[in-house]
Amino acid sequence: MEKDKAIFLDRDGVVCKALNPNNDGKNGYLINLEEFELLPGIEKLIETAKRKDYKVIVVTNQTQTAKRFLSQEKLHEIHLKMQNSLGNRIDKIYYCPHLQEDDCEHRKPKPGMLNKASRDFDIDLSALIKFVYDNLSNTPFTFLPPCFKKRKTPAFCSGALDNVKFFRA
Repeated sequence: MEKDKAIFLDRDGVVCKALNPNNDGKNGYLINLEEFELLPGIEKLIETAKRKDYKVIVVTNQTQTAKRFLSQEKLHEIHLKMQNSLGNRIDKIYYCPHLQEDDCEHRKPKPGMLNKASRDFDIDLSALIKFVYDNLSNTPFTFLPPCFKKRKTPAFCSGALDNVKFFRA
C-alpha cells in the first residue's frame, strides 16, 4: 500500500495572520475569534496540495493556553473557524499547548507532532514531504527525524506563500 504525502503548515504567519506584540503582556497571541484572518494565498496553496493528493496538516505551538490567555475551548473555536474558512480541507490540526520550559516532545522544533501525524496518516517521512513556515523558530529541519535529514534535496521553504514554487501549477 502506498504511503501518504503531506504538506505541513505552521498556523500563525502561514495559514492566518500573525498578530503583532502588544503592551498587555499577551505578546500578540491570537486569542479572539474576531482577530482570525486567513493570509492571502493560503486557499490556493491548500487547493493545489489537495489536487496533488497531499494531506494538509497544520502543526502549531499554542502556548497561550498554558499561559491561560486562551482556554482549550476557545482554541478549538479558532481552529473550527480556520477549518470552515478553508472549506474543511485541512486533514488534521496538531497543536502543542505547552511552554518551552515544559520540554514537551510535541513542541516544535521537537518531532512529536510530525511523528504523530506520520503514524496517524501513514506518512513516509523519508519520502518527499513539504513544509511551510514563517520564521526560523519554526524551521522544520530542526525537528525532522534522521531519515529525512539525510535526503539530498530536502523539500521545504519559508517566506511568502507566493514563493512556494513546489506547488505552482
